[in-house]
Amino acid sequence: MFCTVYPLIDAVGRVLPTSPRHGMGWDGALLYDWVEGMNEKHAILYDLTTGHELMRLHHAHIDSVRGGAVFVRGQRMVYRGTKSKGEPREQVWWCVPIQVATLVRAEREARASGNR
Repeated sequence: MFCTVYPLIDAVGRVLPTSPRHGMGWDGALLYDWVEGMNEKHAILYDLTTGHELMRLHHAHIDSVRGGAVFVRGQRMVYRGTKSKGEPREQVWWCVPIQVATLVRAEREARASGNR
């Protein structure tokens, strides 16, 4: 699913504003699937232009679908240092489908930056 993801809970557990005007969203391709070798589902957001992983939720599940948007709940790993094991923090994503015009604009910008 091509969407803009707005995290609704930050890394320390504070509730963030739910309006797209207030929250910083990331455009990307959202993949929601089982992880090979593990008995859990992950929600992974990939960058539209580079294909790199932007964010990942462990133990993800779909909370609800409202007005075409999907709410995904899971745990985001927070690392405090290079040798940190990582601490799971509860997080909710609000995933809003991207309009076709936005995808076309992103594709044009990707081509323009690649030709320089």
